[in-house]
Amino acid sequence: KAKSPALSDELPLDSSPSLSSSGKEKLGVVVKPLEKPRVVLKFIWMEKDIGMALDQVIPGHGSIPLSPYYFWPRKDAWEELKVLLESKPWISHMQRIHLLNQATDIINLWQTSGGNLT
Repeated sequence: KAKSPALSDELPLDSSPSLSSSGKEKLGVVVKPLEKPRVVLKFIWMEKDIGMALDQVIPGHGSIPLSPYYFWPRKDAWEELKVLLESKPWISHMQRIHLLNQATDIINLWQTSGGNLT
């Protein structure tokens, strides 16, 4: 899930404006926490197939494809995704499990809908 910036995430260093000795208002500085790069699944939802791919999103720079699209049911896309994830040692075991569970949920949703978005 992408985290949307919220006002509560902003941490003011000086939360209340104060007056300097010259009587001018001093402005506070807002420091936003740095977002970390994250790995995301992308899907192509079609009537007869569903495609899934893996990207790394780097905040402020865009996304980098880490895989081609794997199409299910043409091939075992889930297994191909699992092999790819296992080949990336910088992706934690928990992240792999989370991404594979997301892929399973989307494949199951696609199956139950018969490929229809409505």
